[in-house]
Amino acid sequence: MRARQLSIMMLLALVILGSAPAVALARSADPDNPELLRPNEARTGGLPGAPAGSFAFFAVDYPGGEQELVLRMTPRPADPSVANQIAFNVYGPDGPIGSSRTPDEGDPSVREFRYTASSPARLLIQVYNYTLNTTIDYTIVASGIAAAAPGPAETPPPSQEPQVLPETGPPTSGTIVGSLGGAFATITIPYPGDGSSVTVEATIAPDDPVLEKAVGLNVYTPDGHLIAQATSRSTPGRRQATFSSDVGGSYTVQIYNYTDGTPVSYTVSW
Repeated sequence: MRARQLSIMMLLALVILGSAPAVALARSADPDNPELLRPNEARTGGLPGAPAGSFAFFAVDYPGGEQELVLRMTPRPADPSVANQIAFNVYGPDGPIGSSRTPDEGDPSVREFRYTASSPARLLIQVYNYTLNTTIDYTIVASGIAAAAPGPAETPPPSQEPQVLPETGPPTSGTIVGSLGGAFATITIPYPGDGSSVTVEATIAPDDPVLEKAVGLNVYTPDGHLIAQATSRSTPGRRQATFSSDVGGSYTVQIYNYTDGTPVSYTVSW
């Protein structure tokens, strides 16, 4: 009799497990190691809410040729009132190229981004959730493009004398009005590729614990890869990022502001 009761309980457990909704997968939270999003292959994931933002990163190999890439993300639960807090940004080799928007027709909870260009490039997609505590599941898919063909092997450039570039740069200042989808300013700095360390420092005003994670700076290599992220210093209002590389060229410093409408002044030097 007891064996029969155990069998019934096991069957009930299997039924309950089989009827439970699928749990969305956690995706890459590392912009240096994004998950590759292939054409027409949907990816699902989940993001908890966080006022300072929680993120997932994907990459798309755009083939060029003026093909129209369409990126679509569908969050659940669907709530158009938080459309600006649950969406995604797109970055190219030279920095930000756009943010998702709500299509003119169809499901108002969908976020969409369209892109065309003549040259191939790897694009970085940053899915974000800035709600207070709303955990979302989402599906994201790239369509409209063919898979990028592998390029020819690169021919190493002829050896030449290293170009002498300035070791420090004059301060650059500006103001960014924050946006929940991110507001940005970029500065290009030259780097000789000799392995030397370069420290980029930003002075931010105003600054407080709320702004500490929402306002800062990133540094990108000439081919668009994140090489350094700023850390807060003990002195309020300071952000500092240090990098070194054996690749010479123009490096991009991106100052960001993810607050909701808060203007922040900055001065960047290196």
